[in-house]
Amino acid sequence: MALWGAAFPWNKSYEAKLEGAKLRAEIKAAGEKAKQLQARRDALTHELDALASAPASELEKQEIRAKKRDLDIALIEATYPVEIGIERIRVIEEATTTYMRIGCTSLALGVFFALLGFLAWYFRIQRYIDRDIKVGRDQREDKGN
Repeated sequence: MALWGAAFPWNKSYEAKLEGAKLRAEIKAAGEKAKQLQARRDALTHELDALASAPASELEKQEIRAKKRDLDIALIEATYPVEIGIERIRVIEEATTTYMRIGCTSLALGVFFALLGFLAWYFRIQRYIDRDIKVGRDQREDKGN
């Protein structure tokens, strides 16, 4: 009982750690995507600034502004999973801590109840059986002498 009470929460904590590692990898990938989108957005901003100082058609400027808006939306969509992932990792770390506390508490309570059960068995049952066996052995020895 003690080992199961401790093993189950520890197993859950390992599952939570694996999930956290998976989320960290996803966050890293989303962060890289966000960096690439930010670089493309900066390049479009630079291009738009260059077109503002040079004579260019209004249509060309509108196309660049539309691309920039699309990149802004893509950038928001790329950073959203990062924020969600960070929050999920925080929750998973809290769950891991809780699982470890439950595991330690379960182990301690399991050992306590096993010891309590042994003591109750010995002092309520086995002690009297041992006494009766000893008395019977002593009586046989007395008859033998």
